[in-house]
Amino acid sequence: MTKPVGSAQALLLVGWIFGILVPLASLRRISASYWAPFDRVFDSEVSHVLAHTLLFAVLAFLVASVLTRAERTLGRAMFLALACTAVLGMSQEAIQVACEGLRPGINELFDWCVDVNGGLLGAMIFMRLARKDEKRETDEDHFRESVRCS
Repeated sequence: MTKPVGSAQALLLVGWIFGILVPLASLRRISASYWAPFDRVFDSEVSHVLAHTLLFAVLAFLVASVLTRAERTLGRAMFLALACTAVLGMSQEAIQVACEGLRPGINELFDWCVDVNGGLLGAMIFMRLARKDEKRETDEDHFRESVRCS
């Protein structure tokens, strides 16, 4: 059974995509005071990897959620969520390279791989929760049927 995609859910997804694609590095040119706290938080490689993983895990989760509500099978939703993650990750890296005037290198490839792995994590979490929800609905249907038959 599919459910209509809520406007809040769709808006959240669009906002999340916009937030991923807007190059925060370009804000350095606008205000050095804005950038200082950002640097403190994301200066280490560990926090950088965690931030990319979280961004793209949430992205994949949101995409899969919207797609399964829009009459897509769970498998197709997972595939499209991962494809979306890969394309948006590549787009984000390309935008960052263009804004900073750099040449693409191993760091961008590493970031993209982290993005895709984050997407995989988000898709797996969504799939796990969706299957648990399907099992609960099936159990409730069986219970209703057994009550009706007795």
